[in-house]
Amino acid sequence: MTNHVIYFHGYGSTPESSKVDMLREELSSDYSVHAFPIDIDPDKAHLELTEQIDSLLLEDMHSDDKVLFVGTSLGGWWASKLGVLYGISAIVINPPEKPSESLSKYGEPETITSKYEDFTVGEDNVYFFAEEDSVIDNLELRKRIATAGLPVFIVKGATHRFNGKDFSMAISVLKNMIES
Repeated sequence: MTNHVIYFHGYGSTPESSKVDMLREELSSDYSVHAFPIDIDPDKAHLELTEQIDSLLLEDMHSDDKVLFVGTSLGGWWASKLGVLYGISAIVINPPEKPSESLSKYGEPETITSKYEDFTVGEDNVYFFAEEDSVIDNLELRKRIATAGLPVFIVKGATHRFNGKDFSMAISVLKNMIES
């Protein structure tokens, strides 16, 4: 049995990131890690990502393999949104509540940013937030998720990048989710 982990990268990143490398290193050979390019246009990205996910799911349609999503920043927004669509649990790290506002700060045109919906809270997700996130103000989102009674980890000393031991902690939770 091979379990599948699909990683969604954040804005300005790529599928060839250090987080994908960490997932591959820290997960055993029982895990297959996938990462796809994500276009900044959410309409185009949605189509491309769902085609990739559908293809992966159809390959092993009759197996007992588990599939989990992991995403950081804008990738966390995608992991939660698509997790709800597919009924797949996700590890969601530092997602923006309003990507349209976050992306506007980086000069993305309104023709793109206006297409983004507010964050979709998935009830089967586990949420991680960096205590010292200087990129995204997610205090209100953290409150909304905690009020819903969902698992939220506020990681002391972590920054928006959520690298190293902080990401390793998320991988440990991911392993527990797959094994349960």
